[in-house]
Amino acid sequence: MKDKIPFVAFVLVLLVQPAFANTTAQLKTIDLSSLHGQTLLESEHQQTPAGVNLEALNDNDWKRFSQADLNQGITDQAHWLRFYAQNNSEEVIDWVIRGETSYLDNLQIFYRTRNNFSHTGSSPHAQSRYQHIKLSDHQQFQQRQLDYRTLSFRLKSPANTTTEVILLAYYDKADSLSLRFNLYHYDDFQTLHSRENLLFGLFYGALLIIILLALLFAFLLRQPNAIYYALFITASVLFWLMLNGLGFQYLWPALPGWHNEGFHIVYLIFCITALQFSRTLLSLPKLFPNINRIFVVFQAFCGVGIVLRLLGFYGPVLNMSFVSLGLLALLIPFASFLAWRRGVNYAIWCFLAWLFYSVGLLLSLACASISHIGWGMSSLAWLQLATVLESLFLLTAMSLWVVKLELSRKQALALAHQDHLTGLGNRRQLQSAYQEYLEQFQNTSQPLYIIMIDLDYFKRINDTFGHDAGDKVLKDLSKLIRKNCRTQDVAIRFGGEEFALLLSLESLDQAWHVAERLRQQFESTPTSYDGQLIEHTLSCGIAEVLSNTVQLDVNAMMRCADEALYQAKEAGRNLSYLYQNDSATSAEPETDSAFN
Repeated sequence: MKDKIPFVAFVLVLLVQPAFANTTAQLKTIDLSSLHGQTLLESEHQQTPAGVNLEALNDNDWKRFSQADLNQGITDQAHWLRFYAQNNSEEVIDWVIRGETSYLDNLQIFYRTRNNFSHTGSSPHAQSRYQHIKLSDHQQFQQRQLDYRTLSFRLKSPANTTTEVILLAYYDKADSLSLRFNLYHYDDFQTLHSRENLLFGLFYGALLIIILLALLFAFLLRQPNAIYYALFITASVLFWLMLNGLGFQYLWPALPGWHNEGFHIVYLIFCITALQFSRTLLSLPKLFPNINRIFVVFQAFCGVGIVLRLLGFYGPVLNMSFVSLGLLALLIPFASFLAWRRGVNYAIWCFLAWLFYSVGLLLSLACASISHIGWGMSSLAWLQLATVLESLFLLTAMSLWVVKLELSRKQALALAHQDHLTGLGNRRQLQSAYQEYLEQFQNTSQPLYIIMIDLDYFKRINDTFGHDAGDKVLKDLSKLIRKNCRTQDVAIRFGGEEFALLLSLESLDQAWHVAERLRQQFESTPTSYDGQLIEHTLSCGIAEVLSNTVQLDVNAMMRCADEALYQAKEAGRNLSYLYQNDSATSAEPETDSAFN
């Protein structure tokens, strides 16, 4: 029996040992001399209801903290972390506990220090009382211990000491909690702070430039969608100022209420502007009316959320904002893809922009909402990079959209200035062309002439051969006119069977020869229609419009050309007449001066 006693004792030790496996003696102590910004994982964790104080904590409830515990999802519980930091050097070590979350309501730090040479069997709890620091983003930013965008704390550990630290993190109202805390030497923390400011400066500077470009588009093109884009990027900037904590640090440091209560309002504003910009950019009302209605209802849903938040509702609006962001990440890429398939070429850039952004947004929402995803808020780094890519891709889409608008405008203008039957210009083009020539003449003094053309006996052609035959004659004449005109000349169908040419030439003699060449070619080339040849002639009236001695306005120009054309008709048709000093002549000019 006595021989069995040692064996039984050994078995009892093995059975009892797990009960003591989670003691502070087995917790790895952090060496302060080798800090490099590592995440605080060498610690213990326990969760309690809010309001439980330090003295009420049960030592048996401490559990080892792991990567899977970094994200706690949406919680209203109090979360405690305990760790030990040792300074084995002969100098004071200045170090920082850096929080990750910019919107953490409360962070309390309990810490006490003992000498490393104290009795090894003594408990650290018996060495001294805890010092207690309270940090909260309900305070104005100037009240923080460190001038930094997240709740962070600076400690100084004397030489040859061990510091026990207990962190308490919690929200006043349930929200997404990350327990990622990083440890830095103070100098390294300052370096990190400077590097962050540089990167954030580049990030926000790029977005501000894009906003200015969008406003420039809006001003120059008078397009509402450019304003919607500027509002969307502005909402993105506000979105990130809230998430980064830089808004509270630099823009509204005396408004902790807005910093705490404005997050979900900003999220919903972001959704509304993104939906509005996408609706107009992708032409959803025209291409996909049903999807457009979904977008409109979605915007109304976000508007209701904003109103509820302003009325004091928190929990429902928290869920509404997270659901809205998730739906946004799915709907806009889907609509962009459909628009691209429908032939909106620039929609592919919108699709790519939202594809990158949606991946980052959905990952961030997953980390914020689901506990035991060990990424902390690191997914926001991808989302922030995706924001830059999204903005650039959307700017590309906007640029292509502007190019398309300009082409459409020019096409519409061309159609508005074009005769649908002959493809020549119409009266509107004659008016605008005259204004352009007038401006050029003021700089170059290049003379301008008009030739009015009228088909002889055109009604007889219609009556004899039909209106389709008459249209064929008009088309043949328009082809002949284009053949005899230069690129810079303006040829229009004035109406019915009347045509007009504006020609910038050196002399009236050249204008005469152009008219005569047209008249003779038209007479010598009958129109072939339905197996028949249609004989036809035309008459021309020529007038000098702009020269060193003559400067006619549009009305006078048309009156003079009509007068010369009338004289050609009265003289028997199939003639070219020149307008001269309130009269007209059919004689070919010998010199330029003969008609001045």
